[in-house]
Amino acid sequence: MDMHIHMSYCTSEGFRVLVYNYLGIKEHKLLEEIDGLIQSAEATPASLAEGLLKSDDPDVAIGEVLNFLKQQKIKKDNEDKIVEETESSV
Repeated sequence: MDMHIHMSYCTSEGFRVLVYNYLGIKEHKLLEEIDGLIQSAEATPASLAEGLLKSDDPDVAIGEVLNFLKQQKIKKDNEDKIVEETESSV
């Protein structure tokens, strides 16, 4: 049986809690850039935690998350563009 569970998207504050829990740091030079992307990229806490688990080095782990969020934003922007084009052609 397939079950779909709705999970809310991660917020900037939630991501900072994840960073502290997984990496033990409260500040990093890339966190501000991630804050700007996190709302528009629509990522779940689980997907962000997966990126944080890829390395014990904060630079590498946070860099992974940043790359993931950039890819998610591009994907979402493309999906939004397709929806707009579809709606305008109807």
